[in-house]
Amino acid sequence: MTLTELGEREGYRPDALARWLRQVDYVHAEVTRQRLVDRLEAGVAVLEAGGQVQQAADAADMNTGNFCRSIRRHYGVAPKNIRHRWLTKRVSCLLRLGLDARTAARILGWSPPTVRRIAARDGWRFNGMEWVRTEAA
Repeated sequence: MTLTELGEREGYRPDALARWLRQVDYVHAEVTRQRLVDRLEAGVAVLEAGGQVQQAADAADMNTGNFCRSIRRHYGVAPKNIRHRWLTKRVSCLLRLGLDARTAARILGWSPPTVRRIAARDGWRFNGMEWVRTEAA
């Protein structure tokens, strides 16, 4: 059945029926897009809480591949980079408070070498007494 036939049968002009169908399709697309964004935000919340990518994909109710691809398309960055930014921010915050790597590691539940590696990657160095931020970072 064509759009013209359907319009005639239901008492609508074909152009009016076409406009209505385009509007319904647009609304459906917007609702679907918003559902995807809500699912991605749930996954990002898990990443920002320190969770693994697999856990974030599970929270978004997606498989890992689709989750990673959707995150890259929507936010322009890979999920591991979102998690890395969170880790770096957390370590920097603790070092700014004057904590040593061992104490920061205990608070975060990581090993001291992991804290040192993240700190060095973010521009921190230990001068023998305290952690200081280098000028380049």
